[in-house]
Amino acid sequence: MDFGRDPALALDQVDFVLPQLEPRSVAALAASTPILTTPLRVGAPAWAVPAWVGDLYPRGASRADWLKHYAARFDTVELNATFYAIPTRARCAAWAEAVRENTAFRFCPKAPRALSHAPGLRPAAADVRAFVHAVEGFGEHLGPSLLQLHEAVGPSRLPEIVRLLDALPRALPLALEVRHPGFFAERRLAAPLFEALASRAVGAVVTDVAGRRDVCHVSLPTPTLFVRLVCNGLHPTDAVRARAWSARLLELRARGLRESHLFVHQPDDADALSTLATLQQALGRPASPPPPAGQLTLL
Repeated sequence: MDFGRDPALALDQVDFVLPQLEPRSVAALAASTPILTTPLRVGAPAWAVPAWVGDLYPRGASRADWLKHYAARFDTVELNATFYAIPTRARCAAWAEAVRENTAFRFCPKAPRALSHAPGLRPAAADVRAFVHAVEGFGEHLGPSLLQLHEAVGPSRLPEIVRLLDALPRALPLALEVRHPGFFAERRLAAPLFEALASRAVGAVVTDVAGRRDVCHVSLPTPTLFVRLVCNGLHPTDAVRARAWSARLLELRARGLRESHLFVHQPDDADALSTLATLQQALGRPASPPPPAGQLTLL
């Protein structure tokens, strides 16, 4: 279940100011050499949005070409459909082919519920293999997979979380999203989880949502960033928050950030383009270097 907007929430009274970096995050970034061409990727949770015809997609364009047009403007997509069904490797390869002209583009597939919501966080080996085999089809266009745990999974289940992470191949880039309040204190990840992620080179998802400010944390166990910016239907605070994140991304890149993905979530996907345009304008859409060549092998 995704975070949603609380209709009773007075958005003008929410403190949306981003917290300052914590020392652990500063240290993680300091260990990395700043590269001013590090990609600062922004995108949406989907590309097949009919309301974008006439703006992102030319009128009359084939639906099959929508992804190509999307990748001409954006550098990443949070692929939520993979949570419900694992696509074939051939389908992933076809999607990668559609974005080949944008060498910086990355797909960030959500790990299927067969993995993230398996009883005891013990997914079947066959399900792990099926997911990994499929996303290998993205090749050089594969970004971090979003491993999103249920809110009921709390700190007492950290050994199960660690076991789940260790069941996935180390070569598979991952970003973990936890939601239980017990994992957060003063908008920082609890030390045991932070250390478990850092030692496995797994990123920590930052969720910026009005109703849960604790999950908009400042913990970077790796010099990477995965942000889910949950907006509120083009309320004026959406643009303010987008500009704040643009400034934060530029700051982090100057400190040594090696990779970032920021996804704009709106109650209606049609509204995401406006917020994304604000982000890109503030970022100046920095140039992205080509990724390393070669076929990815995860297993």
